[in-house]
Amino acid sequence: MSIYLKKPATYLFAGACAVLALTGCSSSQKTTGNNVPSLKEIFKNDFLIGTALSWPQIQGRDPIAATLVPQQFNAATPENLMKAEELRPSWGEYNFAQADALIEYGKKTRSLLTLIPLSGIARCPPSRAAYKVPTP
Repeated sequence: MSIYLKKPATYLFAGACAVLALTGCSSSQKTTGNNVPSLKEIFKNDFLIGTALSWPQIQGRDPIAATLVPQQFNAATPENLMKAEELRPSWGEYNFAQADALIEYGKKTRSLLTLIPLSGIARCPPSRAAYKVPTP
């Protein structure tokens, strides 16, 4: 037996590949009808299965993700919509509409959400328009 097969991450990857191979990646195939448990069910006593979500996926504009994410995952994190440039598009202006939609999506799909702290905004320059890169 290879030393690499003793690592938990290898088992996770192999299990995920096996489930995807058995269930298929096509949206036309219904995995629930095949009696194949989802990833989140297989590992429910061990750890959470998470994914990164884009804004179109949160809005429900991606039909494959609309089916796959609630079926296979029990944790999620946003790709970009919680970043400082999205939450604060300009100095003194804050936009939490996408963040609020993410929270509603988490409630609807019963997913644990992992978010960046708002202190990340403090690292953003006061105003991108007023920010000047020093010249050497």
